[in-house]
Amino acid sequence: MKLQRYEEKSQKIREAFLKLKQEHPERVERRLDLSFSSQCFGLEDLTESIARLADCGYSYIEVPGNYGGPDSGHHIHLEEILKAMDKYNIKCSGVCPTDFESLAFTTFDYIMKQDVKNHIRGNVAFCKALGGSYYLITAGPCGVPAPANAGDWDRSVKLVREVADCFTENGIKCVIEPVLKAFMPICHNVEEAKQYIRDVDHPGLQHIYGDLQHFLAEEEHLGEAIIKCGEQMLCIHIRDTYNGLHIGNGMMDLDTVIRALYLIGFNKEGHFVVGEPNPSAYVENVPFFSIGICYPEEAKRKMAAEALEYFREREEEVLAE
Repeated sequence: MKLQRYEEKSQKIREAFLKLKQEHPERVERRLDLSFSSQCFGLEDLTESIARLADCGYSYIEVPGNYGGPDSGHHIHLEEILKAMDKYNIKCSGVCPTDFESLAFTTFDYIMKQDVKNHIRGNVAFCKALGGSYYLITAGPCGVPAPANAGDWDRSVKLVREVADCFTENGIKCVIEPVLKAFMPICHNVEEAKQYIRDVDHPGLQHIYGDLQHFLAEEEHLGEAIIKCGEQMLCIHIRDTYNGLHIGNGMMDLDTVIRALYLIGFNKEGHFVVGEPNPSAYVENVPFFSIGICYPEEAKRKMAAEALEYFREREEEVLAE
């Protein structure tokens, strides 16, 4: 039977991976580093998230960026968070804020622009204090699919350029995440993310944050999207297909994803595969990705532990080919 087109593409990636493993076995010795987005746990102290992830076997945590001012946000508990990280031997991979409409880079409201800049600078300082290495941005507001007007792209680029010195000054790498059209007004795919980086034209923003769900919606093939990102991709969010559950509970072609990641040399220090399931998929009658609520402990532990277990299982299967 003739392969389907996506299968042909996956097969080419598999062949390239097997060739890499045979000719350069040293390039597949180091395993991929896994982190988990604690934002998926909803409302709880970061110290609780740290303890849970360490118990599940993680070495890294991706923390939410919720700087609201000097007296509002996780940063006011910095000392407690650092103590928990030291106690449980877990490190911060980076910071992932959620840039809602009230913090849109695309805004033409000058008061909001200042709020956005303060939000970024505060979160980046928090990231540095935790020993994180990256800060995620999206070009527009999450949950707003339609542009305000034709100037969204230019306003977003200009705002990021104006604040980008804070990344280089703090030694934090800014990463742009392309987001599917249903969630974001601009910057939906890998090519647009690369163009955004070129337009900002600042050493503080040079990298891409991939996301399997967004790639599924906006790219022709998962593996090809990863390879298209190449060395510019620093992190990638993983969950399964649109059910939002942790990896291994849908039709996601994780083996091809893993092969593609090894092909671009993603198994090196400072690059992270980050679990980000949709927490509302685990409980009934909860709106999509409801961050501002408390989730049952059973659901939080299940999504974190099983995501790690299944990813490592498939990674070893792929490497044993």
